Amino acid sequence: MYADDLALLADSPDDLVVHLGLVDAVASKNGFLKAAKTEIRVVGRPMTLPTFKLSGKDLLITDSFKYLGAFVADDGLMSREMDVRSVCALAVSFKIFGPASS
Repeated sequence: MYADDLALLADSPDDLVVHLGLVDAVASKNGFLKAAKTEIRVVGRPMTLPTFKLSGKDLLITDSFKYLGAFVADDGLMSREMDVRSVCALAVSFKIFGPASS
């Protein structure tokens, strides 16, 4: 992790709300956290979740996110990352060699 990364772990949605409140209190004093770049990833998602907020803004609940250039999925599989890299490699191949002829 870098100095500007933060991961909060919680056993329940209520615990996460408490943790976010503490982070929000510290961040509002120091201005180091951007709600627009903050996402919630829930593992073992319950049926319903509350709306999580930071600095008064609703946070996106996602099943995957991009971290240091790679997609991290909720299921732990790398299939989306492999798809993205395959498309990028194909695009570079077309630039170098042109489309394949039959």
